[in-house]
Amino acid sequence: MKEFSIVFIKESKQFFEMLDFIEMFEEISIDMEADGFYAYKAKPCLWQLCVEDGSKKYAFLVDPILWKEDSLIPMHNIFGNDQILKIFHGSEYDFQMIYETYNIVPKNVEDTKIAADLLGCPSPGLDTLLNDFLEIKVNKSKRLQRANWAKRPLSDELIDYAALDVLHLKDLREKLVKELEEKDRLKWYLEECSIYQNLIPVIQSEVTKEHSHKIKGAKKLGKSQLAILETLFETRESICRKKNLASFRLIGNQQLLDIAKNYEAYEDVFPKRMDFKIKKKFIKAIKLMKSSEKPLPVFSPPKKKKYKKGPDHLTKAIREMRLKKSEKLNMLPGVLLPARILNAIALCNPKNLKELQNVNGIRKWQVELLGKSILNAIAKV
Repeated sequence: MKEFSIVFIKESKQFFEMLDFIEMFEEISIDMEADGFYAYKAKPCLWQLCVEDGSKKYAFLVDPILWKEDSLIPMHNIFGNDQILKIFHGSEYDFQMIYETYNIVPKNVEDTKIAADLLGCPSPGLDTLLNDFLEIKVNKSKRLQRANWAKRPLSDELIDYAALDVLHLKDLREKLVKELEEKDRLKWYLEECSIYQNLIPVIQSEVTKEHSHKIKGAKKLGKSQLAILETLFETRESICRKKNLASFRLIGNQQLLDIAKNYEAYEDVFPKRMDFKIKKKFIKAIKLMKSSEKPLPVFSPPKKKKYKKGPDHLTKAIREMRLKKSEKLNMLPGVLLPARILNAIALCNPKNLKELQNVNGIRKWQVELLGKSILNAIAKV
């Protein structure tokens, strides 16, 4: 195993020295730690970057918390550099943070989780893959996984934990790519990564009291109960926003629902461990709501994306074909042909490969691999 060094980056001079150094490399492994388990709105707390030469690995921990400049860390110099391959693992959350924080979608990206999915790995988590492909055993406790990354100073234990997520990512990528080549699936992987890196991440909408209607069981409430639930929800969000506290850490959604259901019959239904001052804020908000003359809310179910369903006989035929193929290839059916693409095929009812190629979302590799089987399955019904 190669030697490695860990360098903290917390000011401009260090950052640009690091940038000059890593620009000499063709590949860089990247990960991020955020404070979503603690903060009301999560933010990046640590960026982990790793490059390596023939003899050594260099892990850089870029620290937004201790950053001494007034402006954001210029991470766009890294994410927007299409000359350097950026290797992630399970990067969906990272991409969302990058887009929200820096307004950029990273270019020239590969994600080793995509590779693991296409290889049919039953457990595509990073720790499992490191063990299975590199025989590197990682023992990460739940205590470390739930650490507050916004707190400083970081312990030596957390520093090692953070570095470990990127130190072996390049080696893992090489192993996975080799196996993809052996199974003639490398084209699939490169196409998936190319499509993935051009998707604009979804930014979370502002939380309002109507979000309380999404709580499981809310639609069964009466009007007065729903009004109480809305008030409880809005009060919780207001308190947590001011305290910069993750909402569930103050009180969970199901507890809010239980209070709303039982409040009229028995007002003291708040958790016994809840701080008395916090409880008073909830009770005061409910009393103000009840004394107002505003009409009680009508339940409005959360808006769902319009989803036009394909003909059942076609979706069933394609699904059966997909299951047989996925078993043969040792892949999850949803990886081989996701449900949304399967449904789009059934809606279009293609009669030839050219029509199949024009189905929204379908990949070239899926047409090459499954095209004839899809058309045969459709023709039979």
